[in-house]
Amino acid sequence: MQFKFFNTGLICSFWLVLTAGDALAQLDWSQDAVVFGTNAAEFSPQIVPIPNGQFRAFCLTDSQRIRTRLSSLRGEAWQAFADLHSDENLTQFWVAADSQYTFIFSSDGHLRRISHSESNWEDNWGIAVLPSQTTILKARLFVDSDFDQDESYLHGLVLYRNSQNATLLDYFLSEDQAFSLSHLGTIDSAFAIQDSNASVSGAYTWTGDAERLWAAMSFDRPGSTGPQVALYYSDDIGQSWSSRITPDTSSYSQVAPDISGFEETLVLTYQRRNSSSIANDIYSTYSPDNGVSWSQPLQLTNHAFDDVKPSVVISDEIIGLFYGRLQVQLQTGQIYTRTASLDEPWNWQPETEVCGNDDFIVDDGFHATRDQEGFAAVWTGRIVGEDGDVFFDASWRGLSVIGEQPESPSEVQLSPSSMHGMIEYRLPNTMPVKLQMYDILGRLVAEAALSGPRGVWAVPEQIASGTYLLSAGDSSPILIQIAH
Repeated sequence: MQFKFFNTGLICSFWLVLTAGDALAQLDWSQDAVVFGTNAAEFSPQIVPIPNGQFRAFCLTDSQRIRTRLSSLRGEAWQAFADLHSDENLTQFWVAADSQYTFIFSSDGHLRRISHSESNWEDNWGIAVLPSQTTILKARLFVDSDFDQDESYLHGLVLYRNSQNATLLDYFLSEDQAFSLSHLGTIDSAFAIQDSNASVSGAYTWTGDAERLWAAMSFDRPGSTGPQVALYYSDDIGQSWSSRITPDTSSYSQVAPDISGFEETLVLTYQRRNSSSIANDIYSTYSPDNGVSWSQPLQLTNHAFDDVKPSVVISDEIIGLFYGRLQVQLQTGQIYTRTASLDEPWNWQPETEVCGNDDFIVDDGFHATRDQEGFAAVWTGRIVGEDGDVFFDASWRGLSVIGEQPESPSEVQLSPSSMHGMIEYRLPNTMPVKLQMYDILGRLVAEAALSGPRGVWAVPEQIASGTYLLSAGDSSPILIQIAH
């Protein structure tokens, strides 16, 4: 892999998929879906991908309750589950998932989990990670399933103040899917950080059978110099950690680091203010050799408004960057995304707006993730009134026509011919394909076998009027309206 220390320009890529109708489509992040939209304020959203194209989303709805929704249709519909209650006040939480469970670590100091196949929480109390009388500032969970899908570990980083008011960055590990914890220890303790600047992130890289863990945080430098981003690594699954690594040695204020890795490549993003009179911008630095060398800082945004809270994720060798933008003294703004190839992490596509016309409430946060198809994000905005609602969008949603469909389709094509339940279809070959119909809560209501190369399927008469989703074979689901 090439390694460069400068920006050589912009590259563009286009992802093409088939959709209902007679056209190819370009992904454009323009179809927001509501995940949580009750009359209560819903904030601090998080999302994780789980197997078979499913997602689980979470948010806080008051000081003692975490709410969750499950989508079985790649974000097209969301099913409600019982809330998780805590006897202590919750201000924040963090999530990660493996092939069987979603794990939740919350600001009350407990690690919990929920099975992908069950609707109930297994243990409301969970495992106590830290002793009482501690104040959790920030934390991060991650699962190293890319390194070892069959025997992945759950890793946790927590930045907190103990009962003596000392600030510590600790690490914990579970080798058995949060049934137990081990290797709880301190990464660093000789630092100071303001609560408003507190942030922590984690990642992993690997070479052959050797895994390296990474932790990122910002700490306050002495004197008038602003905070700086620091990295640490462990080659023995958290039993010992390196001293601080500071890829950006400038004196400028650096906060909100986020780090992601794949094989030997690391990408670090963070928020930097070059002087007190200049807005915050997003910077990046990367290492192609497992942290041995780092690029010079790359300035990825340069706007009159503040660009804040960067989040970086990697999907199928594409780097996805997400960040918020807001005017000075405003509480709402927009979310933007940019992408780059993992082979050329200095070349970034132009930014794309993620959250459409729904104002992003900056203090309530957003969260980005990835799966095998691309990137997804959730954020808090407003539908009507003052309470916050949680929205979802993904890089495979929001389709705009850019050309005619080829005569011989490579995927199943579904096209509603009327609102009375007649679905025209075309198949890529003569092999039968299973069609499935779901209601808006993701429940299967009808299925059929389609045979080709083309034909018409009639929706069963007993299906009530309403909105439904159809999927057939490997095709993306389409939304249809039925009216009797």
